[in-house]
Amino acid sequence: MERPEFESSLLEASEVRTRPGHHPSQIVLREVKPGTYATHLKIVPPEQECSFILGRYFFSLAEATKDYQQRVRELEESSLRQRD
Repeated sequence: MERPEFESSLLEASEVRTRPGHHPSQIVLREVKPGTYATHLKIVPPEQECSFILGRYFFSLAEATKDYQQRVRELEESSLRQRD
């Protein structure tokens, strides 16, 4: 019997941020497999498919959520520093 394919699900997504010289990006928290969670930097180039880079993987949703919140703060701080 074949197992149904698991489709990753988006649990959280930060605001899309832009910086000079970089594609728009955001931090996302996804369940990539049952019981496996990941935070990624999602790159959103205009008129192209998005890509996910710099993934961090967790078996605990609580740990993944904590990492997601930290990465969102880091992205926001980085965006603010670029404006100054």
